Amino acid sequence: MENEEIRYTGNAEEYLLQIPVFTKEKHSLDTVREIFHRIGRIPEGTVVHVAGTNGKGSVCAFLASALQECGFTVGLFTSPHLQDIRERIAFNGEKISQREFEHCFRLVLGDVRACMKDGISHPSFFEFLFYMAMVFFSEKKPDYIILETGMGGRLDTTNICQPAVTVITSISMDHMEYLGDTLEAIAGEKAGIIKPGAPVVFAADDPVCAAVIRKRAKELSAPLFPVSAKDHREELTAGRKLKVTVSWREGKREEPLSFLLPVPALYQGENAALALKALELLRDKRLETEAEENCGKITARLAAAGLEHTMWPARMEEILPGVYADGAHNPDGIRRFAETVNAMGKTSSLVFSASGDKEYAKMAQILCSKVRWKKIFIAHMENKRGAEAEALAEAFRSRAACPVEICRSVPEAFLRGIGERQKDEILFCAGSLYSAGEIKEAAEEYEHRHHQF
Repeated sequence: MENEEIRYTGNAEEYLLQIPVFTKEKHSLDTVREIFHRIGRIPEGTVVHVAGTNGKGSVCAFLASALQECGFTVGLFTSPHLQDIRERIAFNGEKISQREFEHCFRLVLGDVRACMKDGISHPSFFEFLFYMAMVFFSEKKPDYIILETGMGGRLDTTNICQPAVTVITSISMDHMEYLGDTLEAIAGEKAGIIKPGAPVVFAADDPVCAAVIRKRAKELSAPLFPVSAKDHREELTAGRKLKVTVSWREGKREEPLSFLLPVPALYQGENAALALKALELLRDKRLETEAEENCGKITARLAAAGLEHTMWPARMEEILPGVYADGAHNPDGIRRFAETVNAMGKTSSLVFSASGDKEYAKMAQILCSKVRWKKIFIAHMENKRGAEAEALAEAFRSRAACPVEICRSVPEAFLRGIGERQKDEILFCAGSLYSAGEIKEAAEEYEHRHHQF
């Protein structure tokens, strides 16, 4: 089917979802650049490029919210989406409208078809959406553009950018079939987004990953700004918010900066600290160029306020009172998720679903050894990558000290968990960002149904 023309019936999303069936090739960065420049709509905003295994979406959301609070306009490109494909492209905190989505799609489609006539194969799904985002941002003209890598970094479509600041969040084992089966190999792929001279903010607690990042940054003369556990402190409040304290550099002074994040996720302290360090560098860069004439100003107070207003879905998100959805989908993410569950100190049940290509047995081991669950509900998610419920249940039953129940679907598992939850108990949902989307839809239907009466 390669290079066969995908039929466009007037619906952009329908076309985009067909791309993986027709297009198996991932373009080289040279080809991505060629197509990008042939499309010819190149946004001029200052770019922040973010890679990592866990936390990169949260860091992007923190940066976008803080910069907007500081008075700037911000374009945001992230993945995956949870419920609506348009979530991946946003401007000033609002996802691209349906009209603008279709408009950008048609512009890119015309250029892609012209490229195909010259022998260039059809872009991948992710690549096509990236081109659409760039067209959108070229029209919206944001002051800042925040780009999240899809997977890896070195060969990622977004790596054609020239960032003002690069951020690398925590790195752990994930996507090993594509990125390598050692931490060094995976860190090497993430460090592939480092550009000559561009400052690098990175999570520095893992010595193996930090060594890889330091080596690559030295080769490219990129200034390094490590963030480690000593640079941030987290505390859960009685109201299930997260109080975070970091050091904010003001001139040559370091001053403590405290703020409340609207979620109880302990792991967000590190992500907030990474975002704030990047904001310091962006502030310094603006002061160097004196680019203050028609925009805002990055200050500690405004940056903290922006972080406090950040809402990033499925990161320990309270989707209903006492019901939390978290997109943790690999062993390291699950370990951090379990730390927050324990810190909340309530009797809890779990809804779990995962992709078949993930290390769900390791995730089950962590969840069952770290948390005393009341009950675990297992389901197969709709996504074609979903692991079979029986295999997931077996992984938990051999490790859990509580009942493990198989449900026919993620929404059914969610409803079972809701139905059996007692007052003051908490229901957690984790294992996949894809299943988190199903959970959020089920929660919205549940809330709508119960508010009708």
